[in-house]
Amino acid sequence: MTEKNHKIISQISINASIAQVWEFLMSEEKMKNWFEADEFLIDVSEGGKIKIPLTISGEECVIEGEIGLILPQEKFVFTWIERDKHGDAWFNNTTVTIALEEIKNGTKFTLIHDGFKYLPEEIFHEVYDRYQAYWHDGNLIARFSELVSKQNCE
Repeated sequence: MTEKNHKIISQISINASIAQVWEFLMSEEKMKNWFEADEFLIDVSEGGKIKIPLTISGEECVIEGEIGLILPQEKFVFTWIERDKHGDAWFNNTTVTIALEEIKNGTKFTLIHDGFKYLPEEIFHEVYDRYQAYWHDGNLIARFSELVSKQNCE
């Protein structure tokens, strides 16, 4: 297995039921809050579109995608296409999979961002490292857990 087969995988245990975590994922308003994107748009249905304006590593971009799979309270999969502020598309689509699993005290949340292996060699490390930092250093997974837990306390 070469380094170009890397996937970004993040897991966290959330002190909430799968139903509560799933309800959060299926809410445009709550997802908007998670990504801190005021213009976040999502049509939560298979084939539905996603549009998320973000700043990643100081660069403004728009993430566009399409929901490819929804298995209620189990899995949510969508494509991730980055466009720069001029609307130019990234080199290839990647895929984000969110999987949920019931555990003793709540839900195991797993996020897998895959497809980096198809990037041209000259940009692979830069792009992979940027997204690794986005998901991990940006604390997006921990933020998701906090927001779901906060929702359950209200």
